[in-house]
Amino acid sequence: MDKARYLVDLEDYLSGLSDEEKKSVLEYYDEYLSDAGLETREEIERKLGTPRQLSRTILADHSIKQSEKETKSSRFASPSSNSKMIWLIALAIITSPFTLAIGFFVLIALIVVGAILLAIVISLVVMIAAAVVVAGMALYAGLGLLFTAPFVGLFYIGGALSAAAALMIVIPILYWLCAAVIQGIANFSRFVYRKYGNRKGGRA
Repeated sequence: MDKARYLVDLEDYLSGLSDEEKKSVLEYYDEYLSDAGLETREEIERKLGTPRQLSRTILADHSIKQSEKETKSSRFASPSSNSKMIWLIALAIITSPFTLAIGFFVLIALIVVGAILLAIVISLVVMIAAAVVVAGMALYAGLGLLFTAPFVGLFYIGGALSAAAALMIVIPILYWLCAAVIQGIANFSRFVYRKYGNRKGGRA
């Protein structure tokens, strides 16, 4: 009875999976618990953790597989996919009863890295926004001066168009750099998770 209730509770926390994936996970752990002879809630949770804790490990594993599929078809997984994976890995490690020793350090590292990335992103957005505003003002001034001081007006218009062209080149490069940094953090998170976050009974 405890085993059945545990699996029902586990299913409730697997909202990120499809019905087919949930079925596969539940069948796996049903068979695992039967083979291990674990029947009481206390025995199961001593081995696997609570349903919420186990679900976070399952979701982290699933997210890692999805990210690895993406990197097979392109150099980097999407920043959103990697960000989700990093978050799920951090949750799995921090809340796992088997990795409490490193959970605190993972949390600190996540906060520090997140703060650095946020500061970089905000700085880049501010710089790009400032460049857009300056280019817009130059274009406006150039159009205004075009008939009274043609050469000055053309100078301002040329500068505005040059700035716009530079932004069209710089923005994709900045996006690529951000994606590369996030991919590096994702790879490191995956390494830490596989080295310290594996639990007995986990799926391969």
